[in-house]
Amino acid sequence: MTELAWPVRARRWYPSPSRASPRAPEVSGKLTPYLLILPALIVLLLTVAFPLAYSLYHSFFYYLLFRPADMRWVGFGNYLHLLNDSSFWMSVRLSLIFTGVGVGLEVLIGILVALLMKGDFTGSTVCRLLLMTPMLMSPVVTGTTWRFLYSPDNGLINAALRLVGVPAPQWLTSPSTALLGVIIADIWQWTPFVFLVVYAGLQNVPRDLLEAAQLDGAGYWRSLQSITMPMLKPILAVVTLIRLIDSIKTFDLVYVMTWGGPGTSTFLLSINNWSIGFSAFQIGRGAAFSYLVLLVITVLTTYLSKLMQGRSVRRVVA
Repeated sequence: MTELAWPVRARRWYPSPSRASPRAPEVSGKLTPYLLILPALIVLLLTVAFPLAYSLYHSFFYYLLFRPADMRWVGFGNYLHLLNDSSFWMSVRLSLIFTGVGVGLEVLIGILVALLMKGDFTGSTVCRLLLMTPMLMSPVVTGTTWRFLYSPDNGLINAALRLVGVPAPQWLTSPSTALLGVIIADIWQWTPFVFLVVYAGLQNVPRDLLEAAQLDGAGYWRSLQSITMPMLKPILAVVTLIRLIDSIKTFDLVYVMTWGGPGTSTFLLSINNWSIGFSAFQIGRGAAFSYLVLLVITVLTTYLSKLMQGRSVRRVVA
């Protein structure tokens, strides 16, 4: 009689409860989130924190790029030199004009276009896509395009003005119109960004409130003033701050269109900073200039944030 061979199963080993560490899973669970963000934190330290600290260090030195042996400590000398330099304050004034006029008109036009495009109509999707096209272009391409449009002889804008009998200005070669020409190009490119954000905010306005206001006899303008715009204020505050910070740092558009000229008519903070650091190769003074620009941006954004918060508080109290 043949004996059957039964398979032998391997016995599993289980740790004794007395040997298991009850705190091991708890400790590893607490460390897991920090271990997951550690690679991103290392990348941020190498690409953000270290360059900031390194540039801050050089801002206290007299440092020419091609003469590193002459590098010497000057303390706040670079900052004091810039604060006493008339070209710095001229750049501050031009940047404030560029930012104030440009961002103000971008927000205003963006709101108006978003309100017009709110409803659904034939071809609305195509119109929205076309409106967002300038935002997708790089500033270098935008600047080059507008240089051709502003061309005194062959430019499309001056040709259209001549057709209606208006004298064609020298847009980018005249000190009186160069800054205006750059502002128009900046508005054309970044108004779609404001439109996109405001349009998304309009979709979140509850229709129940608008319908209830209509039943109470409120017209379109009354509903816009009392319901729509108050609900859009947080979104408008954020988009204004984003555009303000980005506008003060604008470099490539202005550099491609005017190189900071003619003369000093478009010599914005970014162009002035580039001229000191990468044209005169004064690395220490250029680093100090960058931190003064950072200070200007911080003061402006803080002031606008408190101003908007103050208006919101007054409205709630009222």
